[in-house]
Amino acid sequence: MAVLEQALDILDNVAESIDPDGRYRREKLLAMVAYAVSALLTLVFAFSGGGGGVSNNLGAHIERNVVPVTNEQWFLIQNRSSSDWNGLTMQLNGAYTFVAPKPLPANSSDRFLVKDFVYNNYIPHTPRVGGWKSLSPTPPPGAFAPRDLVPKTLTITTDGGEFTALFDGALPLEPKGDKETKEE
Repeated sequence: MAVLEQALDILDNVAESIDPDGRYRREKLLAMVAYAVSALLTLVFAFSGGGGGVSNNLGAHIERNVVPVTNEQWFLIQNRSSSDWNGLTMQLNGAYTFVAPKPLPANSSDRFLVKDFVYNNYIPHTPRVGGWKSLSPTPPPGAFAPRDLVPKTLTITTDGGEFTALFDGALPLEPKGDKETKEE
């Protein structure tokens, strides 16, 4: 509290020295007070962080791992929240889906192989008369994600919310859009 008392003493001294009729001096005092308040609020905001915990409201932490010899990829998904994740569904690159067979308990982790994600994005087109040429000539990919798939996004959806992580190589980047932020 000594710092606060000193700051109030300085403001009292400045206020006594200001001519109340001088517009310039009043504006100068107002600018100094506004600067001091904004600096104080900045410091309070900067040092009030939550202690370095998980920074998304789902409590998710994702690590991508690759076995160099077989080029097999897997994700380590950590539930760092205080509640179990029920109805855990993951979507890889917006096209491959994995539905966890059981809930992921609070403060635990599980490993999910990329090759276990099922392709779910193929929509067959209804043929029209003379419209066969307009159909896509490329068949849908295999039923499961290939081992060498390059992940771009991984979205985790549970009964508690949703979290999307972006990937560039092996490291997650900042989340896209208005999704929750991720933790390094």
